[in-house]
Parts: sequence; structure tokens; C-alpha cells
Amino acid sequence: MKIKDLGESKIIEKIWEFLGRENENEDVHFFLQGNKYLLVAMDTLNENIHFRRDWDPFKIGKFLVDINMSDIISKNGLGLQMMASFTFPRDLDYDWVEGLTEGIFKELEKFKVTYEGGDMKEGEKISLTGLIIGEVEKGREIRRKGVEPGDYIYITNKIGKQYLEYLKYLNGSSNGEGIIDVDVSYDKLKNIMKYSPKAAMDDSDGPFKSLAILSNLNKVKIKLENNVCIVDDYKNCYSFGGDYELIFSSSIFTKDLPLLARAYEGSGLYDFNNEPIELPGYEHYAFKKLK
Repeated sequence: MKIKDLGESKIIEKIWEFLGRENENEDVHFFLQGNKYLLVAMDTLNENIHFRRDWDPFKIGKFLVDINMSDIISKNGLGLQMMASFTFPRDLDYDWVEGLTEGIFKELEKFKVTYEGGDMKEGEKISLTGLIIGEVEKGREIRRKGVEPGDYIYITNKIGKQYLEYLKYLNGSSNGEGIIDVDVSYDKLKNIMKYSPKAAMDDSDGPFKSLAILSNLNKVKIKLENNVCIVDDYKNCYSFGGDYELIFSSSIFTKDLPLLARAYEGSGLYDFNNEPIELPGYEHYAFKKLK
């Protein structure tokens, strides 16, 4: 069996089965230190999978910071320090490396996170791994667990910009660089805190996958309420992801944020017509490469 036949979720499940431990199944690792949790987020970008070499390296560097900070922010965390591991082919222009680091450092300045070094290796393709350490006061963290029947499930903004960029890339009208142009900020966290969020996660892999995770972890039925995508083709939009908005549950009703879904007694994910959804959302090893 090839790993492309399993997909990311099944592979992770099998790794934890091998370890004989329960998967924390969180955006970050929570490491208790006194009255605070240290939050550890780590993510990797690979050439021709997540980006192309002819894209602006400054934007790629910014994106490497954003995908890690998005996980920290979704837990009500504050970023502190970043380390990174880079793999570069020997024929790579130094200007590309300089642009990458400028993008990283500029975005870290925005979050007031310091860069603390890392590792560098030689390889045939570019590979970039970022690790960000953050913190949150114990008792103020927002985990994926916490959704209850009756809760409203919101998303911080409408989605679909990245999906449209991907469609432009496929039809040849764009080089695809807009896929990594995301907006990650503490402002989104500040906004959702008005509604006493019970559970939260970022929308990196699309609403279908995010909502399925929340349904499984919290043992609730989740039913879609509104199409929060800017295109009518919500099924593909909800499967693609890449928007890095925050999805959260609350017992408070508001019209100020897009209402994505509601939670009910039961299990599983259901569409607007109350029919079960079996679409997985974005799955590594099962999605097309960028060529």
C-alpha cells in the first residue's frame, strides 16, 4: 500500500497506534510550565508541493511565519520565538535566500517574535520548516475540545480567495503565487474573544476537514448553516482550504461574523439539507502537486 492511498490523517493515526498513545490532536503541543502553557507549533513547506521556486521568496518567508503563527493564535497564544530548518539545493541563487529571510524577519517583527537560528542542509529541492514557541496562561487556552450541542460555529471571514487563485493557476492565468497570500493577525483573535470561544482551530485544511475534526473530538453532530465561500462551488472550496481563518464555537449568537455551522446532539458532519458529508478536506499525499 502506498501512502497516497492512506492520506495524511490515516498515516498520523497509524503512527500514534504504533506509539501506543492517544493523539493530542491539536494545532500545537501544550507544554505545562507552572501557571502557563508553552505552545509549540511546527510546519513545513516543500518546493513544488506548497510553492514554486519562481514565486517571490519574500512572500514564501512571510507564509512560513504565518502558517505557524496561525496555530499559536488559534489557541489564544502569544508568539515568543522562532527557529527554522532550511534545505537548499547548491545551485540556488543567494538572492532567493536573502528574499526568504527578509520575508521571515519582516513578518516576525509584526508579531514581535524573535528569530533564534536553526539548521541548514543541502538537498535537491527547497524545504523550509518553521517552529514557533508561544505561551498562554493556563485556563485561558482555547483547545479543539469544547464544542457543545447548541453552539454556533463561526469563521472569522468569508473564504475562497485561495481556492480561486488555485483555479487560476490550473487554467494558466496565474502562476499560483496568490495561494500563499494569507492574512494572519492577532486582530482576528481579539475579535473572536468577544464571543467567549469554547473551541477553536485554524482553517488551513478547509472547513470540511476542520468541522469533521471538531465533530469527532467533541462527539457532536455538526450541520452546515451558510455558504461562507465567495464562490457558489462550496464543496470544492470547503475541501481546498488554505485561507487560515479561525473557526470557533460559541454559545453566543451574532450577525457580525459568518455563521458556518451549528452543533447538535449526535455525530458526523452534515450539509445544508441535513445529508451526511464524507468529503475529507485537504489531505497531504492525496492532493495534486504544483508543477
